[in-house]
Amino acid sequence: MPASALRFGHFTLLPGEQRLLREGAEVPLGPRAFAMLCQLARRPGQLVTKDEFFQTVWRGLVVEESNLHVQVSLLRKAIGADAVLNVPGAGYRFVLDVREAAEPEPEREPPEAGASGRAAEPTSTSRPPLRRLSVIVLPFVESHAPPEEAYFADAITDDVTTQLSKIHGSYVIGSSTALAHKGEKLDIATVARDLGVRYVLQGRVERTEASVEANVRLSDAATGAVVWSDVIEVPRVGVGHIRHELVARLAAALGLELIAAEAGRSLVGGADNLEAQDLVMQALAASREGASRERYEAAIRLCDHALRLQPDFGPALAVRARFRVAVTAVWPGPDDEARIAQVDSDITRALAQDSLDARSHATLARVRQLQFRLDAAKAALDQALALNPCDPMALGWCGHFLILSGQPDAAPALLHRALTLSPRDPVRWVWFLYLAWAHLLSGEYEQALPWCEKAQALMPRWWPLLHLHAAASAHLDRPDEARAALARAEEVPQGREYALRFRHSQNEEFLSRHRQHWVMGLLKAGLPDALERFEAFAAFQRRCGKP
Repeated sequence: MPASALRFGHFTLLPGEQRLLREGAEVPLGPRAFAMLCQLARRPGQLVTKDEFFQTVWRGLVVEESNLHVQVSLLRKAIGADAVLNVPGAGYRFVLDVREAAEPEPEREPPEAGASGRAAEPTSTSRPPLRRLSVIVLPFVESHAPPEEAYFADAITDDVTTQLSKIHGSYVIGSSTALAHKGEKLDIATVARDLGVRYVLQGRVERTEASVEANVRLSDAATGAVVWSDVIEVPRVGVGHIRHELVARLAAALGLELIAAEAGRSLVGGADNLEAQDLVMQALAASREGASRERYEAAIRLCDHALRLQPDFGPALAVRARFRVAVTAVWPGPDDEARIAQVDSDITRALAQDSLDARSHATLARVRQLQFRLDAAKAALDQALALNPCDPMALGWCGHFLILSGQPDAAPALLHRALTLSPRDPVRWVWFLYLAWAHLLSGEYEQALPWCEKAQALMPRWWPLLHLHAAASAHLDRPDEARAALARAEEVPQGREYALRFRHSQNEEFLSRHRQHWVMGLLKAGLPDALERFEAFAAFQRRCGKP
């Protein structure tokens, strides 16, 4: 190891070899983030200005400052959020102690063979600590594939590993390590114990002329219990598309299942002794039990607790903002301006810590929509989908945005994509609602009703769904069905009050379509003051967000 090697915390930086190690293991880092780390680590405690970074890392290129922010976020994700201090308006400072290292880090000795000739069990002191929400994706197998096509299963292993690593708080063993076990007869408990992970994902891929099928199983490494299993099948329409589709569906499902499994494990120890990340996982798991104001507010309280334990904890801010914005949008009230301001503060602080979190950008988009800033909402959604084109939440909200922008015809494709990626998602009732709404505002009443009924099966007393059902039924000349839905809607407490406070859009095309298809349908269904209610609703939309 050359004398220019630098050590800080658990890390060793090898500038000449373009490598960063954590306790001897390779840490993946892009070339620009690596170059920034070299500059910072060579000048610990000193200010490195933005101009210095632009002149060295992007030499000869004209780039926006957002590029710098993205690389800093990648760097913080790799070595810790507290390692790089932001000096507002000036640059960044590396705050860890740095020392030169002239000697190589000691390599771990391979385990000695026992009398049987098999490797002896590693000692407990040589094993890495068991991390929460940690997983290894063992090599997917395709038993009938010829050797020259083994790349397909390997690529899925690599892609799934990459997608799972995007889950907040996750620790995912690199695919290179996992693929090193390819072809071996593995003892899952031993592999997981040696690598310090709680969960093991295994998969088998089968290809036919018509489709590709993946049988997947997530197991608790300590007990061997199956946490989740499923069979995912996609049409065979091209290798690249198949890989993309399988990985997207697996990642969406596993994100939910891992959070739920780890939250259940956390609850055993009692909430008072949990760390902030455990509480955030509990908040996410609580929302999976179904959509209700009580559950969402319970999730918010869990995030509040996390932030009392660890103030300014980014994941807690991001998740609290997600639930707060949902409560404000679905259950509006007279204090909405203050609630929206608080959500804005939460998500802005969360993004300052992790600008690469797609869901935080999607949450920001929803905040901007509630502020009637549709251009800013679109920009945030574009960023969310650029970071993760397969995020179901971002896709669903993008469909919502198109409806509010007067483009309901374009919304169903995105909403169907969200449902394909996460068919058991706890918020799918919202996507059903948006699909019914998009078809209604496009004049496709026959297509609107089935989605309306699917949403009502999950949210039977949700007032807008009942009105939507009544309007679509009336347009289809089903008066009895329309009147029944309207009667149920009018029985819902606070329904009329909520209707006048929903923050939708000032887009005139949206308001025109809303009047033509929704309001006129309600009038036909027998709601005598439907036009009067619409005028009050439209007036509220036009004046909201204005001084």
